[in-house]
Amino acid sequence: MTPTFDEWLKDHRNDLAKFKRQRHSMHEVEVDIDAYIAWTRADSLPVNEKTRADYTMQILIERMKEAGDFSS
Repeated sequence: MTPTFDEWLKDHRNDLAKFKRQRHSMHEVEVDIDAYIAWTRADSLPVNEKTRADYTMQILIERMKEAGDFSS
């Protein structure tokens, strides 16, 4: 993790540009921190990198289901 948001944002933008050049498929997911914290508390989960990734994947999966990008 980078020490500041500005450094993280710079790294994020550089990574996105690199992935686009490499023609990777990407989906950006903006996380509402209050919703994430509520989600962890609802199931007594820790607030950490793993649950943040799990929560982000849940958002992405729901978004793709709604768009008909994959089934089940």
